[in-house]
Amino acid sequence: MKSLKVIIPVVVAALIVVWLVWLRTPSIRAVCENTYSIMSEEYGEEIDADLMNEGLDICVADFEEMIEEFPDEAPTNSELKCMASAKDMEALNECEVI
Repeated sequence: MKSLKVIIPVVVAALIVVWLVWLRTPSIRAVCENTYSIMSEEYGEEIDADLMNEGLDICVADFEEMIEEFPDEAPTNSELKCMASAKDMEALNECEVI
């Protein structure tokens, strides 16, 4: 009985880690933030914070609208993860999303 008290929390913790690391879809805002960050670095321009927030809001709204209008074309979990973790424009283009 004592071994079950140890095993069950360990299994639950492992499942939570698997969900957080591999299965959880990144937010659309995280994808937009990473895209803006890459574009800023690529073009060598610093984006004003207010302009950045406004652009992020537009990016998220456009992304959500696209998903609603074309649900069959919505990016997969792996494509969103690719976009959210891309380090440069080349890696972002390899995500093959839109």
